[in-house]
Amino acid sequence: MTETTSSNNNKYRDDINRYIEEAEKLINEKVIQMNTSGKEFRSEAKTKLTHILNRIDEINRRLRYIFAQIKEVQDSIKSNVDREVELGHQIKTLENEKETLNNEKNQLEKDIIKKDQTIDKQNGKIESLKGKNNRLEQQFKINSGILKDQIQ
Repeated sequence: MTETTSSNNNKYRDDINRYIEEAEKLINEKVIQMNTSGKEFRSEAKTKLTHILNRIDEINRRLRYIFAQIKEVQDSIKSNVDREVELGHQIKTLENEKETLNNEKNQLEKDIIKKDQTIDKQNGKIESLKGKNNRLEQQFKINSGILKDQIQ
């Protein structure tokens, strides 16, 4: 039973580490993409954030499973202290990685807000320029009419 539990724990640890590596890769990709287009980035970032949150949920499920296994080991094999310590280290590592992912997620959310603000400012400038253009067109029409009247 201990070998099976150990094998399962190693498998889950490997799975969790793989999920964390995938999340880190996604975050790194997103950091690179942050310097590209605003709207496309925002859409992709939301998708990636959803993916990261799903991965975090998966890690939480795995952590609950590991905690259940720790309880099972304590109840069935009191002498297997080394295994319990190993699982405790895995949990701490996962919790640290989860915190890192949460920090990176928060940073991505801040970056999205900054991109939104930049887009809003640019849209405001565009609207201002449109207004100026309309006023210039109206002034041009008025001036054209005055010139026509003066020529005639």
